[in-house]
Amino acid sequence: MISHIIGFAVLGIHLRFNDPLAADPFDLVSGAQVVELRQPLFNRQPGARLILYTKQYPHRGEVADSISAFKAQFPTGSVSARLQGSDEVQLDLKHTGYSFYRGTYGLVLTADEELLDTELFNTLNITSDVALDNVRAVWIDRGGRDIRDLTPSL
Repeated sequence: MISHIIGFAVLGIHLRFNDPLAADPFDLVSGAQVVELRQPLFNRQPGARLILYTKQYPHRGEVADSISAFKAQFPTGSVSARLQGSDEVQLDLKHTGYSFYRGTYGLVLTADEELLDTELFNTLNITSDVALDNVRAVWIDRGGRDIRDLTPSL
């Protein structure tokens, strides 16, 4: 229940899942990577974001030290992504911040430019300067109050 309250208060969204990290993880490789999505993603209004979470980051020492080490290893701008729709509409995302949730470390990617119309995206291209294992991607469509786990279609 507390996660619902925090999600609504901080992000203005209603969490629909008990565990927002329910999708199968994938490995983020250094370089370019294409993630085919099982279902299209919606971008209804400005404010949507993609969060790449992992629990595989080694926890050493105090939590504050571990968070600082994670931020140092993944500096802002070290990951970028491009969502592509079937009508060739693209939405570029760049790493602008961090998210920490129940022992997970996350990279927050936000749009470079906001789209004015509702768009559907079915392909996710990620470019990363560093590799990260066991990543779970979460799409938060702020305008539509929709949270969706992303899973590569295997």
